[in-house]
Amino acid sequence: MLLTCHFDGDGIVSAESVYNSINEDTTLVTLMYANNEIGAINPITEIAKPEKI
Repeated sequence: MLLTCHFDGDGIVSAESVYNSINEDTTLVTLMYANNEIGAINPITEIAKPEKI
């Protein structure tokens, strides 16, 4: 199953959106660190915090 996360008007995925998409069946989370077309930089350090996952 493929799930998508919501992003804001600047093209940035919120950590909360990622956390809300993760469940017991999740095996892989992938996203772009930086978008080369619009320059959006996602908060990877916030998203990757182990205590949140």
